[in-house]
Amino acid sequence: MLGLALEGATLVACARVEEGMHCLDEASATALEGEAAIPMSSAWTFCFLVSACTAVLDYDRATEWCARIQEFAERFDSRYMLAFCRAEYGAVHLFQGRWAEAEELLEAAVEDFTRSRPAMVGGPLVGLAELRRRQGRAADAAALLDRAGASGVAQRCRARLALDDGHAREATDILERLLRQVPDEAALERAPVLELLVHARAAAGALHHAGEALAELRVVQRRTRTAPMRACADLAEGVLAAAGGDHERARLLFEDAVDRFAVSDAPYELARAKVELAATLAALGREEAAHREAGAALRVLDELGAEADAARARRRLPGPVRGGAPLPELTAREREVLCVLVEGLTNQQIAERLVLSEHTVHRHVTNILRKLGLPSRTAAAAHAAQVGLLGERGQ
Repeated sequence: MLGLALEGATLVACARVEEGMHCLDEASATALEGEAAIPMSSAWTFCFLVSACTAVLDYDRATEWCARIQEFAERFDSRYMLAFCRAEYGAVHLFQGRWAEAEELLEAAVEDFTRSRPAMVGGPLVGLAELRRRQGRAADAAALLDRAGASGVAQRCRARLALDDGHAREATDILERLLRQVPDEAALERAPVLELLVHARAAAGALHHAGEALAELRVVQRRTRTAPMRACADLAEGVLAAAGGDHERARLLFEDAVDRFAVSDAPYELARAKVELAATLAALGREEAAHREAGAALRVLDELGAEADAARARRRLPGPVRGGAPLPELTAREREVLCVLVEGLTNQQIAERLVLSEHTVHRHVTNILRKLGLPSRTAAAAHAAQVGLLGERGQ
């Protein structure tokens, strides 16, 4: 039974999802018969299945099997198994927008692992860090990551924090280093790194390299075939298309991402996709539709308590300029760079256009994102259109 479960988990990790899930289903059916001489082996079988489900973002199925693990943990008074269950349940609640429940479960998992398996406490600590990041509590998130250590999931969270601050190059460096440590055959472990790398490289203006990461991500996504995984890939490709100035293509991808996140019960990811869609609609001159999407995203983010994301959504709500110079917080050179940025040019192309070094352009783009509190070049371009900055072009 355990051999079959381990084989299934390994196949899933290599993105051979259909074969792997078949093995895990067969092993779990044996475990449910309750005839194992060593009861812990049945619990481990369920753990392998839950981990496989969360890896492919099948959170509904993960919830079902978490309940089996919880029953076992309570029956045999296993604090370690209870900690595992709480950590996985916490991840499910975080994804499904029940953040108060997620916080309670993750904190309990930290305590249980600390007392039973201290070396495994990093997982729920990173879960808490991601929750704090979404709440806009970056300093608290960083402190939790320091406690969690240098695992892959911790490094991904650090990269997200860097992107939130507009430090796309830093995020890219973190993710590229992490990707070098993950073997090619561990396709499912590479997928979330690749997804973030598309966002980071697009924000940094490295569109060709972002396309390379996207191509590998799409291969894994097609072999996984879950709606949330497809939605994540659609969102990443939409960000890349928008960064390259193809807003019509981006609109279609963002709409698909919105629809798939909606059926996946993922409100935070849904709101993020709506914010990106709003930015692209604004860039296409469809202000009424942009306002509708951004407003819907804002309501969800406010309800969740995602303060930083809500602030970004507010800045992207289309509206008339109320007098004065647009974006007074930017220098004249930064406004000039932003005007060229809306054309979807890379940093190198902007440097050639404005006769600057690529390093100087990168610094200006980083400052623009930081000053405006925006997460990406696409968002900055859409914001420029909203406040009427594009009227400065050609003057």
